[in-house]
Amino acid sequence: VAHAVLKWLNDLPERLLTRAESPHFLWVQEVENESFRVSLFRSLLWRLPDSNRHVLAFLIKSLRKFCDNPDITLLTSSRLGLIFGPALLHGSEHGKSAQVVKKFIEDYRYVFMDTEPDIRYLLKDGKQIVRWATVDRLVERLVDPLYRDETFLDVLFLTNDYFIENAELLKKLLQWYTRCKDHERKTYKVELLRRIMVVLKWWITRHAGGRLHPDKDKDFETTLSDFVLERSKAKDPDVIVLREFLEILRSGASSSSGPGSAFSLSSSSSSSSLNPPLFSDSPSTPSSSISSSPSPPSFDSPLASSASPLSSSPLITVTPSSASSSLSSSSPIVAALTRSSSKTIGLTSALSESSKSPHLRSASSPSSSSSSTAAGGSDILDIEAEEIARTITTIDHEALCLITPNELLKKNFTAKNRSPQFHAMIDKFNEWSMWGVSEVLARSHVADRAQTLTHVIEVAHMCLSHNNFNACCAIISGISNPAIQRLKLTWDRVSRKTNAKYEEMTEIFDMSNNCRNYRDLLRTKRAPIVPYLALFPKDITPLEETPTYIEGDAKAVNFDKLRTLYRI
Repeated sequence: VAHAVLKWLNDLPERLLTRAESPHFLWVQEVENESFRVSLFRSLLWRLPDSNRHVLAFLIKSLRKFCDNPDITLLTSSRLGLIFGPALLHGSEHGKSAQVVKKFIEDYRYVFMDTEPDIRYLLKDGKQIVRWATVDRLVERLVDPLYRDETFLDVLFLTNDYFIENAELLKKLLQWYTRCKDHERKTYKVELLRRIMVVLKWWITRHAGGRLHPDKDKDFETTLSDFVLERSKAKDPDVIVLREFLEILRSGASSSSGPGSAFSLSSSSSSSSLNPPLFSDSPSTPSSSISSSPSPPSFDSPLASSASPLSSSPLITVTPSSASSSLSSSSPIVAALTRSSSKTIGLTSALSESSKSPHLRSASSPSSSSSSTAAGGSDILDIEAEEIARTITTIDHEALCLITPNELLKKNFTAKNRSPQFHAMIDKFNEWSMWGVSEVLARSHVADRAQTLTHVIEVAHMCLSHNNFNACCAIISGISNPAIQRLKLTWDRVSRKTNAKYEEMTEIFDMSNNCRNYRDLLRTKRAPIVPYLALFPKDITPLEETPTYIEGDAKAVNFDKLRTLYRI
């Protein structure tokens, strides 16, 4: 039977451990730390095709049974390794391949089964991702160059404040670096050094620059400074990027560049160099999978019912670099709007400063012009709904880009001093809502009110076409105000086409069924998008109530919770 199995393995077009991964298995078996070696083996196994992994697991399980009765079978793990090693790995030294199989047999329970100490995984899309783990095991996953989880780095560095301070996490990473740098340069240590530098660059360039606080993170700067000084004396080329960041951190450039902004590195440390071609760990677009309970509609404020969670779908976020090319920030209307500070008729007043805009059109009636003059600004009916919507979307997009993830984590959104940009956008939401109401109610004649109401609805619809769901919801919520809804004669003069648009938007933002209509629509859209901001606290609040540590084990971090927070 053994000869038949060996012949079958040797006749395969490619070894079970594949030509691409065989070199990695060989250097992993050199790792002295048993628990870390097991973790590396597990990471490698999940890089194999599913069929290879399943066949290998069955084979090693069978070989282990022979080792359980050595007196009868006269076979040990070392002997079986010598027999099967060359048949499982490509072009390796006989002794090294034997050691790989030997360790597979001896560590079968931990390598092939989810029983590693202090860490548990879950399967998603054919990959193993961390479900919970102790801090030390999470750091192990950080320095593991073979672990495949595209969002792991971003999740951990975005949410590490939940379980470890920045300075403490930095110390743990630098301990790994020193441990590998100052000892024998074996193959696996070279690979670990590369990975650690990738992780440090990733953390600094993508996360640390906008999240460090001068008072809270003094230890971070001190630790990094000592490390840079020590490695500089040793003429270590790896610290060039760290030294540059340290200089920027000391000069305060990272804080002055704006919340959440990453500092600028030299060309030698561009984003393309963050990941070695062999071991990539780039973030992917997050998607959400939260399920929660419904809440009643409320249009007075997007936070009015934030404590009541909603079911979730992908909430697409926008980064400053993804601004829509169709929105011209140089438009005179945009410039006027950004200077406006009125909370009610600010939009109309701002537009009056842009009366020479080419997007202005002739007034439809003398009475409407006189009404706008009384309000102290140009008539919105003189300006195309498309241009108003583009202007509103530009302002909202810029406000959205100023909101950092920290303003939404740890319930910071409940306090204005901890989330100033988030609350600034809430104020803007209420401003757009009151603007629509005030424009309609400012008209003294039914015909003027109907024409203005039609124009405001068209603005909301154009915001929807620009993927500005926040402003669209704000304007529609204003129109849903009883002061507007009771104007029966005005509504009678609104065309069926406009009424249909209004009903469509009202249905989209229907709060029943956990905002299902809005979430379904959001799944079909592509960035740039300005999402309905109220759903973020609604989705985050129930997650914040979930324990950060696994019940019964204060040392095990509930990483599944942190990953879900990241996806929102």
